[in-house]
Amino acid sequence: MKIIYALFLFAAAAILVYYNRVIRLYILSKINDYKSGVNSIIKSSITGIKTSAIIRLEISVALLTAFFVMLTGQWLLIIFGAPIMLVIPKMYAVNERKKYISQYYAGLTGFLESVISGLKAGLSVVAAFQQIAARDKGPIGMEISQVLKKVGLGKSLQEALLELAEKIPLKENEIVVSAVNTAMETGGNITEVLSNILDTIRKREELGREVKSLTSQGVLSGIIVGLLPVFMIVVISFMDPSYIEPLFNTGIGLAALAAAVVMEITGAVVIARIVDVK
Repeated sequence: MKIIYALFLFAAAAILVYYNRVIRLYILSKINDYKSGVNSIIKSSITGIKTSAIIRLEISVALLTAFFVMLTGQWLLIIFGAPIMLVIPKMYAVNERKKYISQYYAGLTGFLESVISGLKAGLSVVAAFQQIAARDKGPIGMEISQVLKKVGLGKSLQEALLELAEKIPLKENEIVVSAVNTAMETGGNITEVLSNILDTIRKREELGREVKSLTSQGVLSGIIVGLLPVFMIVVISFMDPSYIEPLFNTGIGLAALAAAVVMEITGAVVIARIVDVK
């Protein structure tokens, strides 16, 4: 058996030496493809995502995987760590996008209040937008600044606002944009329309807070149930390590561990769907 293993290693080394250039070029091409994919994700994102942040996350996952491999002695854990590193850029971009849209939504009521106050004071829509862009440094101010830049480059305000509605996929944002564009085209009372929209958004937020308070118990129950197996494994590892070793050192144990992870993820998704009241 040792002779076969040695011959196998010798053959692998020979192939590696003979095809060194081909293998190196292939690895470099895959690395460049990965970098191009990361850069495309960053460019397509609506937020200023930095490559350094993605690299730090990938290094953290690699170090964590290496730590668990050294702790358990199971090199198969690399199979779980490698796919996570590959999907980190996309997951990070999606998370940052959601965060950005949430911050935009949080500032939407303040934006409407400012626009209504400006219109009541005799300002035009563009002038009211300019005040908000100069004062607000958050997502609202950034997006309104982009709208004003497009208007300054020759686009109509209606077209710039429609692009904003496509960029920020919020129902409330679409309603605001449609109301402003319709009122500007028909000459309606924009102040009254925006006031009605503001009242509607406030009522929706109040209802959302009520639903969140009613579903918080289910969320907490899901977190506790999900963390309980992990807590038990840690406690048993300290109390009697030999009792938990078969879970990591045998095929049946690894299969049970993989099944437990799959069931944990499935349970978390099911609970999240149950408590996510639209």
